[in-house]
Amino acid sequence: MDMAVGKNPAGTSRPRLGIKGWSVHRKIILGFAGVIALMALGMGFTLSKLAQVERVADAAIKQNQPAAQLFQRLSEELNLATTLLNNYLLTADEKYKQEYAGVEQSIVEHLLEARTLAVTRQGKVSSLQLDEIEDLLTHFQGYAARLFELRDNRNLNYPGMELAERTLLPPATAFLANVNTLLSMPDLDAATSEGAHAISLLQELRYIWVQMMSSFRLYLTTQSDTHLQNFRSYNAHAGNLLSDLTAMKLDIGFGELEAMQQQYREYSASIAPVVKIYESVSWRADIHLMRSEVRPVMEDLRHHFTHLADGMVAASRSSGKVLTEDLNHIRVSAIVVLVTAVVLGILLAMRISGGIIPPIQRLMHAAQDVADGDLNAEVMVTSQDEIGQLGRSFNTMVDNLRKAALNEERYVDDLKTLNSQLEDRVKQRTEELETSEEKIRAIHDSVGEGIIVIDEQGRIESINPAAERIFRFDTGSAVGMNSVLLFDESEHDPAHSTDDYQDTVHGLFQASHNLQPTERKGQRADGSAFPMEFVVTPMQLGDHQRRVCIVRDITKRKETETQLAEAQQQLVDAAHKSGMADMATGVLHNIGNILNSVSLSGEEIMRIVGASKVSGLSKANEMLAANRDDLGQFLTQDSKGQKLPDYYLKLGDILDKEVKDIRKEAKALIEKTTMMKEVISTQQAYARAGFHSEKLQLADLVEDALKIQEASLHKWGVKIYKHYGQIPACLGQKSKLLQVITNLIKNAKEAMNQNDIYNKPKELVIEIGQQNANYAYLKIMDNGCGINDDQLAKIFSHGFTTKEEGHGFGLHSSANAMTEMKGSLRVESEGEQKGAQFIITLPIYQAA
Repeated sequence: MDMAVGKNPAGTSRPRLGIKGWSVHRKIILGFAGVIALMALGMGFTLSKLAQVERVADAAIKQNQPAAQLFQRLSEELNLATTLLNNYLLTADEKYKQEYAGVEQSIVEHLLEARTLAVTRQGKVSSLQLDEIEDLLTHFQGYAARLFELRDNRNLNYPGMELAERTLLPPATAFLANVNTLLSMPDLDAATSEGAHAISLLQELRYIWVQMMSSFRLYLTTQSDTHLQNFRSYNAHAGNLLSDLTAMKLDIGFGELEAMQQQYREYSASIAPVVKIYESVSWRADIHLMRSEVRPVMEDLRHHFTHLADGMVAASRSSGKVLTEDLNHIRVSAIVVLVTAVVLGILLAMRISGGIIPPIQRLMHAAQDVADGDLNAEVMVTSQDEIGQLGRSFNTMVDNLRKAALNEERYVDDLKTLNSQLEDRVKQRTEELETSEEKIRAIHDSVGEGIIVIDEQGRIESINPAAERIFRFDTGSAVGMNSVLLFDESEHDPAHSTDDYQDTVHGLFQASHNLQPTERKGQRADGSAFPMEFVVTPMQLGDHQRRVCIVRDITKRKETETQLAEAQQQLVDAAHKSGMADMATGVLHNIGNILNSVSLSGEEIMRIVGASKVSGLSKANEMLAANRDDLGQFLTQDSKGQKLPDYYLKLGDILDKEVKDIRKEAKALIEKTTMMKEVISTQQAYARAGFHSEKLQLADLVEDALKIQEASLHKWGVKIYKHYGQIPACLGQKSKLLQVITNLIKNAKEAMNQNDIYNKPKELVIEIGQQNANYAYLKIMDNGCGINDDQLAKIFSHGFTTKEEGHGFGLHSSANAMTEMKGSLRVESEGEQKGAQFIITLPIYQAA
């Protein structure tokens, strides 16, 4: 800063200090002290206003807000208690009852807490309102206890369900069991029209009976009149089918048909009482109590809680309005104080900067002269403040720089000394690098993998002991040799002798950036060939390019792969034999069923022959032979002779009937024998089929597979639905494909083994169609036990099975067989008890 100069009374000059003579520190402190004082005044006013706002907010927080939150919480807990009651009525799960007890206790505690709130003591919430709420809560608790008692007491709550189980379930299940018993009896012969018709009626009766029971169950669950109408329709249809069976006068079973008639009458008579109870309020007493008593009490409680909470919220809103007005006043006051402080601060800054900036500019010019090399530059000091002190310090620094220039020669000598010391350190570092190189060489010589370094021309530059052992070289004999000699002659490339050959580009040891091993045949020093794999990595050393080859002998691995391939082939053969064994088992099972029918036909012929009237014909002929001389008198006068003409007439009709019966049984024997021949010839035809792919019709193979499983499917009561689309011929191995289809049909049949327990019919759907221009598909769908997600993920794995006596090989070998035939096998299921479908895809012959 500039400083004015005056004269004292003695005549000597002295500084006359005014505001310009103050220090920078003093100017800044005094200037900003005024601004701070103004801001403190504004802050005091703001704090007083905030205290007033705090009092209003405290009233709202301590009184209205807790009460509003408490009554809202009571409303939420009431809703939760009602939900837990409904969940317990639906599931009877004890955890809902325990959770309800906790919620009920919490409601009681929160209601007691409401009486202690400030709004209650000050009269904003009437004690009468709380008394009314407590009275309603007492009623709610009593009804809840009654609901738990009804839900836990089956006799009080489910009189209709108990009546249905006692009167409807026994005759219904016994009727279904009798139908299954008649279907499994050998008395019914499907080869005869009468037997086939009876079997058809029994199967339809079983299906209608299951649907009838299902419709009645749905009616009890949904209260839908449609399901009740369906039930009555099924019941009437079942009665008609039973009447048709009775009218056929079949001699089958041991009284099952008569028992079914009695069971049908008992079941029909028991329906009306169950429906009557179901349509009344006594079917579920707890539901009736919930609707008629609990729900009105709950709605009243919810209305009280909501009304009180809304009142508290309205009071809080009123307090919030007052708070908003006070905050607006505070905001305006703070803005006025802030603007005033900013204006004063700007004026003060301008005043202070006017006394600081000019001396700093003079200091900058002097510093620029020194930077340009002028060490004689000085700064004129005109003030005693901090900037004046900075000017004097700058002049001292320039003086020191002049002295430093004089000492430059001495510093050069010191640098020479340091350079000598640096050379000693470089020598020491070189020795350390040589030691490190020896360590790397030791690692190179002891590593188990072969390491070969090749130059740009393909010559071996270095080779480690492991590589020498692999190629059986003597120590050091391979260095300088062309790397192409490390390969068997069958691996040599004719391009090696061309003019534009470059070993780094065309050689067998080509550098690769993907670092994937390459397999080739190597050649040892003794001329023997062996399999090897190697990885080549480029390496740049100065101006020269090198290649580092990591080599491994894989002779043992190749031998192991060969053994694995042989084992895989053995597994494929075992899969084929296993499939043929399953087919043979099915064939033998079918032939056994047919032989049972053949045996019955033979026994029937023996019975007819044993009861034949031919013996009576012999006796009559003997009587005629004894009276041959007087035959006319014997036939007219003798009492026995007079009966002979009528006896012969009756005997003719009897023998004619016996001959017809014998012919009928003989025809049945011929049909059964023909069936055995067809089943055996089908199995033999596929057993002789080879493993080559051939043109085939997919529908024919499905029919042959069904023929093999026909008797078993019929015995299990499986109903088959076929949907065959028009598709071209396919390409595949006939024998393997039949094994796959037979195995899938057998699995589908076994998956429906438990359908009778769930009152489900056993339905097998087979669909054939064309997937696209190149593939056809075959779907085999059942409505059996289904497959869960965990089983779907590993169902085709080797050894995985869900059967107690399964070996886990069928689906695994079937999937492998379809892959071998350029097709596929996959499975889909929506979960347990929702069935499953296996889908085969096979290439079309022309496309393939």
